[in-house]
Amino acid sequence: MNLVFFSIGSNEGDRLDNISKSILLLNKYIGETIAISSIYENPPFGFEADLNFYNLCLSIRTDEPPESILFHIKNIEKEIGRKTKSVNGVYSSRCIDIDILFYENYLIDTGELSIPHIQLYFRRFVLEPLFEIAREFIDPKTGLTISVLLDRCEDKSQLIKLPIYKEFK
Repeated sequence: MNLVFFSIGSNEGDRLDNISKSILLLNKYIGETIAISSIYENPPFGFEADLNFYNLCLSIRTDEPPESILFHIKNIEKEIGRKTKSVNGVYSSRCIDIDILFYENYLIDTGELSIPHIQLYFRRFVLEPLFEIAREFIDPKTGLTISVLLDRCEDKSQLIKLPIYKEFK
C-alpha cells in the first residue's frame, strides 16, 4: 500500500459539497482516506475571481499506480462538473481541482504527471493544510520536511481556517 497526498480546492458552486463529493469519489476509486486537514479559505492564486477558494489536503492509502490515480482524478473532476484544466499556466475559477502532491517518496515526471507537484513549494494554501496532516513528511525532491517547506514558503497569502466540521467518510 502506498501513501498518497492530495490537495483539493473549489471556488465555484457549492464549494463544500464539491470537496465532499471529491473525497467520497477518491475513496471509492483510489483508496482509504487516512487523514484530512482543516478547510482553509484563501483568495485565488494567480488570477481574480468572485469567490475565494476552499482548500484542504488529505492522504490516502492505495494500491493504484500514479497513472491510474491521475486517470481517476480527471474523471472525478469531470463528474463533479469541471470543464477544463488551466491552459498554458492561465488559471480560472473551477468547481473542483484535485492535485497529487506526493506518491510515497517517488519522483515522477512524465510530462503529463509531475510528482511531487511542481507548484506546491510556492503555495501556502497547499503547504499549510498539508502541514496539519504531514508536518514531518520528507519531500523526496528537496529532502526537507513539510514544516521546513512551509517556513520557507515565500507566499504570504492570508489563509482563514474555517470553523467547519463536515464528515467526509
